[in-house]
Amino acid sequence: MQLTTRKATRTENNLEMQLTARKASIIENNLEMQLTTRKATIIENNLEMQLTTRKSATKRDSTLSTVLHFVSSGWSSKKTLAPDIQQFFAVRDELQTEDQCLLRENRIVLLTALRRRLLAKAHEGHPGIVRMKRKLRQSYWWPGQDKNIENFVKHCAGCQLSDKSLAPANVSATSIPLPESPWQKVAIDVTGPFLIASQSSKFLVVLIDYKSKFPEILMASNVRSSTIIGWLDEVFSRFGAPDELVSDNGPQFTSMEFTNFLQKYNIHHTLTAVYNRQENGCVERFNQYLTHGVQAFHASGEAWASGIQALLRNYRATAASPQGRSPGEIMFHRPLRLPFQIPAAAHRARPVLLS
Repeated sequence: MQLTTRKATRTENNLEMQLTARKASIIENNLEMQLTTRKATIIENNLEMQLTTRKSATKRDSTLSTVLHFVSSGWSSKKTLAPDIQQFFAVRDELQTEDQCLLRENRIVLLTALRRRLLAKAHEGHPGIVRMKRKLRQSYWWPGQDKNIENFVKHCAGCQLSDKSLAPANVSATSIPLPESPWQKVAIDVTGPFLIASQSSKFLVVLIDYKSKFPEILMASNVRSSTIIGWLDEVFSRFGAPDELVSDNGPQFTSMEFTNFLQKYNIHHTLTAVYNRQENGCVERFNQYLTHGVQAFHASGEAWASGIQALLRNYRATAASPQGRSPGEIMFHRPLRLPFQIPAAAHRARPVLLS
């Protein structure tokens, strides 16, 4: 009888545990469904609000409202149009409307009131004129866009005070064969100390991929081998280990500790002269871009860490040539979106709010 009672108790406890687990699972699934539904609702409402805002803002912009009317109903003779409307007449065959919003092919015709804000957003990290034009042209258009970009950069206080007059890095014309794939061959370099940075981040360690030119930066208080090794361990955990690493013969790169670290990852180490521009050309060019950027954001009174991150974002996401791909696109086989660019999932709704 005692044995039967014990069995019954066990069965009862087991059933109770199963029931409790089942209840917990049901509650968890229900909460997950509610959370997913809530997220979808928030996204949907946000996109709807942005689209509604764009429609009403377009109506309030007298120029765009007039152009919108001509695109929908047909254009008058150019001679009869006001000067600000004539600028749109030249590209009238490329203009279209979508949900009462104006587009030039697949690019948003930006409202007049938002252009200054967009230029400020696009200039975070202080990219030059060419880089800004390249990124803005992908998503936006308005009459006089290129001239507005040029004037904005030329009148940026930080860019004016930075040493933009420095000549480009003079790398030998003898080209070095590129690896077949990204992250096969990388170069590492140390720059600093920077007096404008805090003690904890006065040195910058740059790691750059030869194929894509995709950079990583460590802000550090020192450049000992152990510090660099700890950071490289983290980087390699994200991207994997390269086949080859190029560095100068600085003590942090020639120590036994660093040699053992590279052997652990089976990485071939190529040492170059401290200032071999030909072998370290990609590092030299990036370091020059880095120097200009640091001077510009410091002159503008921007914080050190956020300035470095903004600089990295722009460099990674912008192609070096009009026909080329950005370092991020070569590295990850997709373009990297900057904060001022429209999310692909939301592109259908054409949001224009710039936070």
